[in-house]
Amino acid sequence: GEWLRCRGRLRDGAGQGVTAREGWPWAGCHAAAGVLPRGGSRLATRVKDVGRGVLAPLGRLASRLGIMPNGVTVIGFFFVVVAAGLVAAGQLLTGAAVLFAGSLLDAVDGALARATGGATAFGSFLDSTLDRAAEAILYAGVVAYFLAFNADPLGPVLLTLAALCGS
Repeated sequence: GEWLRCRGRLRDGAGQGVTAREGWPWAGCHAAAGVLPRGGSRLATRVKDVGRGVLAPLGRLASRLGIMPNGVTVIGFFFVVVAAGLVAAGQLLTGAAVLFAGSLLDAVDGALARATGGATAFGSFLDSTLDRAAEAILYAGVVAYFLAFNADPLGPVLLTLAALCGS
């Protein structure tokens, strides 16, 4: 078929050939394939460098205190769970503050992993999995808020669920 002729044409950002995996026949054929280099980001390098510069001291501090990156990931997840509960209870500003703290922890785990040389595939998987779970839990908190504090919650609840689906 057509997809067999496309296999193996995927290239990374440096122009190096990357073989399309078995089961992903369209990877080398799609017009956008290879637009971003492997591990690429849409954030400008300058923005990432500033963020890493701000977070690096926090990562080094956590490292000196013996805190492990996966531990920071889990603690950040629990911050988001608490924030969702606060939002559901109508404590929106407090919930936002706790969510902000949890988001900082989510950024620090990567800085800590880089500072300790402890970046692992499992750590990346744990981080991304807990990020998605935290996102869903936060949206659930927003839905609970609308159900409890809105006279006609159908519209806001449906919009919140649509936002969850699109995130």
